[in-house]
Amino acid sequence: MRIIRIILCVVLFVAVVVSSRSSVALAGGSLQASAPSAPDNADATVGTVFTYQGNLKKSGQPVNADCNFQFSLWGDQSGGAQIGATRTISNATVQTGLFTVELDFGNQFSGEPRWLQTAVQCAGESGYTDLNPRQPLNAVPYALGLRPGAMMESATPGDAFYVENNAADSNAVHGKATEDHGTGVLGESESWAGVWGQSTEASGVVGTSAGEFSGGVYGVNTGKGYGVYGKADNGAGVWGNSTAWIGVYGSSSDQTGVVGESSNHDGVRGTTTATNQVGVRGVANADGAVGVWGESAANTGVYGTSTTGIGVWGQTTNANTVAVKGVANADGAVGVWGESAANTGVYGQSGATAGAALWGNNTAGGVAVRANGSAIQSRDKGGFAKAMLHVTRSGTISHCYNGINGASTGDCGVTIAHTVEGRYDITFDFIVADRFIQVTPEYGTTGDGSIVMLLARTGINSNRIVQVFSYHPPPERDYWGDSRKDTGFWLTIY
Repeated sequence: MRIIRIILCVVLFVAVVVSSRSSVALAGGSLQASAPSAPDNADATVGTVFTYQGNLKKSGQPVNADCNFQFSLWGDQSGGAQIGATRTISNATVQTGLFTVELDFGNQFSGEPRWLQTAVQCAGESGYTDLNPRQPLNAVPYALGLRPGAMMESATPGDAFYVENNAADSNAVHGKATEDHGTGVLGESESWAGVWGQSTEASGVVGTSAGEFSGGVYGVNTGKGYGVYGKADNGAGVWGNSTAWIGVYGSSSDQTGVVGESSNHDGVRGTTTATNQVGVRGVANADGAVGVWGESAANTGVYGTSTTGIGVWGQTTNANTVAVKGVANADGAVGVWGESAANTGVYGQSGATAGAALWGNNTAGGVAVRANGSAIQSRDKGGFAKAMLHVTRSGTISHCYNGINGASTGDCGVTIAHTVEGRYDITFDFIVADRFIQVTPEYGTTGDGSIVMLLARTGINSNRIVQVFSYHPPPERDYWGDSRKDTGFWLTIY
């Protein structure tokens, strides 16, 4: 019976790049001071080859011979599946039991346990003998490439260092700094992203801070670029969320605190679901400063929309100040533009007795208020005409306008009863008994020189009826009596 025993003293020099060109040593059993051969190119990246050293005895005596070895990598101490291919070393010299070989299983070391299976065939032997048990490949207490202050350098395309964690709710890389102004994870790049985070279903980069006035994610740019830059093809480039304060806060001592830009959609969008809160709020505390400024070279500078509330809200609490101001300095431009397809384009409201809900002022002597369309006013208010009619001699309406409902075609909601010579009973669809009335004849005199006299009165049979009487008294008569005759006239209700 042939007894072969191998005493393994493992020295692993793992392929980790270190700036001092040192190798990382991993040992099972005792740690041997054995260095790998240096690469041909001093600047070359260290590969995946590691040095393995063992002590081979046969029948208790150290072996002195040339032997063939077979090495295989396994994920379990016994049984299980082999990892990678079997490596064969031929004619390895064994002196007084000691041998040293270099093994390369490729990129098979990602943090999981590994065991090495060895088989040997020395000179004069017909086959290989498996040496049991498998030897664990253990890590040394300190890897040189991971010691404090160590640096890893690589010119290899792709990742210089890759870590993967497949466990739920775990971290692939965790960095922690416990002192003031320390950084848990610092990424730096001379021409691209210092830190790159990517996720297919969640956040690419998440920053968390529990300190007051501190940032979960803090970006600094000392040049003319962006401190924080967010980009999204279909979602939000930058999303800020806060349960008690500000979701996104931008600050600048010389330029703009927050800038939003989009080639196909909203540059900046603010949304709130809370009652009496604001989607986007701008505050300016200095003279000449602007809380919210909108500017456009080809379209809308500021656009506000709401399905149930206010699209744009302006408020001021100081005397002689302006809540919302629009300025236009070009021909055809508009300082403030209001538009609606179903309701009010511009709405003005004032709660002050001496105030004006809508005020127009032209400092150059031009038109202060212009309306391209009908003007409507509440029935009980003064200023605008409530109704205007032109009534023919026969008692028909030739044209009209109703300032209460805005009608300007047909009879405008007005009916006329004309059954008696020189009398017209005009019924409106609103109360006219408390309004000012003006009636003007079409012609001041008749063909025979008679003066046309009109009398209008209200409140006789209804507070909605205006009665107009037309008289044509001859010049020599000083009473009207039976001189009523038909005539056309203009009637205005104020």
